[in-house]
Amino acid sequence: MLMDTPTHWNGDAIDPPTSSALEGRLAAFETILAQAMAATCCAAAMICVTVDDGLKLIADNGEGPLRKVVPYRTNGSAPEANLQVLSGPPVAIGFRGEYAGDVGFAVAASIPGADGAFLIVLDTQPRLRLSPAQSYVLRSNAAHLATVLGREPINGIPRLELL
Repeated sequence: MLMDTPTHWNGDAIDPPTSSALEGRLAAFETILAQAMAATCCAAAMICVTVDDGLKLIADNGEGPLRKVVPYRTNGSAPEANLQVLSGPPVAIGFRGEYAGDVGFAVAASIPGADGAFLIVLDTQPRLRLSPAQSYVLRSNAAHLATVLGREPINGIPRLELL
């Protein structure tokens, strides 16, 4: 579900989408979010952008109670608020809403070329981390988002690193 039409991306003006471009972007968001959920075995996914000191929810997908949680920036004092970010330092993000307590696992992938923009996946089942293959797919989905939004990934699509 698109929350609103982004008119700014990371502080830089982007071309206002035409109605057909907006429909194409909506379809791409839905597809990428669905792929991220399937690849990571998570119940929900969302795209967030840092705006001033907060987060703006751009789009989300999923079913159940996690669809109703909203991310926000925290001061990082609560250990559960420090979200693991693939290919980046941890970010202090918490979740609000009636079902925020149902978030058992959350991880984010930075969207390349757009500082402060994230693809976040959530699940009700607690776990420690994603597998290397799941991490790779999530980072690839974030790189795909960068191309959809007109922000080409800085180093291209992420490559699988040797572990």
